[in-house]
Amino acid sequence: MSFSQILEYRVSSNDPGIRDGTVLIKNPIRITAKRSGIQLMKVAVSRQIPNIYNYGGFNNTQFRISKDDGVNYSTFNIPEGIYSVLYLKQFIVGATNSLNYWIDPNVPGFNLSYNNATQLIYVEIDSTKLQIPSQFRIDFSVSDLWDTLGFSLNPIIIIDGISIADKNPKIDAQGSYISVELNSVCDYLRVSPDGTNSRILCVIPIESNTTNEILYLQQFQQIILCTLSQTISQFSIRFLNGYGRPLYLLTGNVLVEFSINQFV
Repeated sequence: MSFSQILEYRVSSNDPGIRDGTVLIKNPIRITAKRSGIQLMKVAVSRQIPNIYNYGGFNNTQFRISKDDGVNYSTFNIPEGIYSVLYLKQFIVGATNSLNYWIDPNVPGFNLSYNNATQLIYVEIDSTKLQIPSQFRIDFSVSDLWDTLGFSLNPIIIIDGISIADKNPKIDAQGSYISVELNSVCDYLRVSPDGTNSRILCVIPIESNTTNEILYLQQFQQIILCTLSQTISQFSIRFLNGYGRPLYLLTGNVLVEFSINQFV
């Protein structure tokens, strides 16, 4: 004989931020070691996952440029959002060339492009086109934008000619999957490949499609047995992106449904 209780975690918001939180259980549940288990039922996460954002110690929204070889800089802030390489390139080039630096505004001395064959980003500088003779430079190192664009070896470009990124652009700045972590229920949910205890309830791939949310339904009726007896009065949910940082959303909702099953 067995019985179960369904628990739900739901957060709705139109504001940017994380969706982690804690739920208080009105009637605390007694868990008996190896006779109680967790069964995931459903996870839904908004697809509004930006790749340009500033949160929790990660920031790839800034870069700066100089028309006088680094004596003075102008800093630009890229609005948070979901960018393709093309849109990101258009913003950087447009912002940079919007300043009155060049002899002919229609023929600026800066360009950023993406090469489909090499899958690398190229920066081209020609300081001879400056109104006031000097050296133009662009600095991606003031934020994590250097990593997003692939310029890990030369994040500050200070010479004329073509400079090529040394890595492919990391346009998926939050990774290709989401981990959902459940705390305060079992001491741990599974053993990770490295042998450490894990509280990860599930890992969801982020796949490109036109739906508004990433939906995950438990395909197999897997029961994760609890190894300690305890009474739980609350539980908490954390969402982590593919790089282990808090999942940051522009807007939208999250939902996690699971059951606590008791075996008699």
